[in-house]
Amino acid sequence: MFGYPEIVRLAPKGWEETFRIAINTGRPEPFGRNSNLAYDMMADRLPFDPAQRRAVLQQILDRAVDRAKAEMIGILTPEQRRLRRAVASAVIALCRQP
Repeated sequence: MFGYPEIVRLAPKGWEETFRIAINTGRPEPFGRNSNLAYDMMADRLPFDPAQRRAVLQQILDRAVDRAKAEMIGILTPEQRRLRRAVASAVIALCRQP
């Protein structure tokens, strides 16, 4: 596919099918400015109980998605937007006073 027919014979059996599956179903990992934040946010210890582990993983993923949206692409939750607007309004009001 990429112009290396002489190397195909060196690949173990099954790799071509694995490659085809990866190309057809794979999703690229985040890449770009601040993309390593996703990996840093996942570095926590997990409980041994499978149900507790799933709950912790879901919480980590939820927090990581919110943080990634905010830091990587600037999407804020409604609560974050309200808090930032309130703080900005307070700062503006204090700065206008003589």
